[in-house]
Amino acid sequence: MSLTSNRCKKHVLSLKIKAKSFGVSIQKEVNIDIRTSTISMYIDFPTDETVMARQRKKLKTPACFKVALHGEDDILYFGLWEWTSFEYGDWLEHLREVFHYRGFDRLSFHDNSFLYDLDDIKKVFGKPDELLVEHTGCYYFNQLIFKKFFYIKNVQIDMNISPEGSNILSTILTQNIDELYTEDIDRPLRAMNLEDLLMINSKSIEIHYQTISSKDMNMFIKLWMKGSNPRLEYLEFEYFIGIPQVDEIMEGIKYTKASKYECRYFKRCRKRLCVSAGIEIQRRDGTRATIKFTHAGDLHSFEMLVWHDHCVADRDDIFFKSLGLIH
Repeated sequence: MSLTSNRCKKHVLSLKIKAKSFGVSIQKEVNIDIRTSTISMYIDFPTDETVMARQRKKLKTPACFKVALHGEDDILYFGLWEWTSFEYGDWLEHLREVFHYRGFDRLSFHDNSFLYDLDDIKKVFGKPDELLVEHTGCYYFNQLIFKKFFYIKNVQIDMNISPEGSNILSTILTQNIDELYTEDIDRPLRAMNLEDLLMINSKSIEIHYQTISSKDMNMFIKLWMKGSNPRLEYLEFEYFIGIPQVDEIMEGIKYTKASKYECRYFKRCRKRLCVSAGIEIQRRDGTRATIKFTHAGDLHSFEMLVWHDHCVADRDDIFFKSLGLIH
């Protein structure tokens, strides 16, 4: 409606519809998704199929676009529009104005996104708060993404963005990333090792679909107790294949067991956790950590929570109250 006339646009603006998130996805098509408290809007911009794969596509004025509106349970609207008055930059400004939202939460690169000109993407969309990178179809392009978009605080990657034996991952893992989330869907049996963990410089690390030996995990804990990975606040491994061997992981490590009746409150980046039970360890500088082994069905997990002063949440934390965890 906001496109049909200035009068309609003023009416839409007066509704003060506020977005909660704004993201851009690059694949064969460019997609913009906007989410409010009640709906999700997806806008797809089809690309020119005549452009050869060896040419880097520029983000030219789209000739048409597809719109889908999703409610909580069903699709509210779907349609194809022709509109050539806006370039991508105009679209961004228009949508941010209509939805009263200036942030850029997420930029995602998926299969076939290597067909686009990366400098053009950065120029048009800018720097996001969160970067998601799957294998684009070109290993060199995967690496180039992290050279163009650096100092991103929150990063989610598939471990298959680099070929076996490549050093691309080492470049990524050593960056000062606050939150790092990894998956390995195409190579689920690829095991991480001690060297991988020691080079990670993130605060929060979630590793899914991958395995690590109990011996390497045991050595990592011992090295952490001696001072390695000083920025680490939270580490999680989810095992879809194999079961973590608790006795082997904790062999030779001095620890105590926390009470299952005592709940402590832990904050990490954008999340809050209530922590009870678990295994307590301490590094040489006095910093304590809790290790938890849990399972649900075939899914087993290892968690390590480091109790830095800034990670300790108060019982009266407004976040916990909002979740109804504290009365």
